[in-house]
Amino acid sequence: LHTAAREGNLEDIQALIDSGSKLDDRDKHSRTPLHMASWAGHVACVEALIVAGANVHSAAMDDMSSLHFAAQQGHLDVCRVLLNTGVKMNSKTRKGTNALQFAAKKGHVDVVRYLIRRKANVSAKDRNGKTAMDLASDEAVKAVL
Repeated sequence: LHTAAREGNLEDIQALIDSGSKLDDRDKHSRTPLHMASWAGHVACVEALIVAGANVHSAAMDDMSSLHFAAQQGHLDVCRVLLNTGVKMNSKTRKGTNALQFAAKKGHVDVVRYLIRRKANVSAKDRNGKTAMDLASDEAVKAVL
């Protein structure tokens, strides 16, 4: 299921779900199939896993959530789907990083803009005292922040 989620193979995901595969099994990095689909940006796979009952609140190693993975990779549509399921906007990793900080650091201006509209905490600081503005290197992201 992890491989199908990472590769965006919706047919295989559905077949595995139908055959009783465990939706929240973890790999060696404590990632679930939902984490993998979110990281890879496969919206239809994310939706299928959620509809089937995948835990949207599960965290991988370092407390990375599906939203963190999607924001880090710039997958706006996945962020939308996850936030519409009630995922916590301002959850942090063990390093104190939230989704907005991940998106800002990677220069994903569309994700940054969306997360701010959804009430992301722009003044939140990570473990090193850095805000999203401090982490942003892209001028377009800084303009939005």
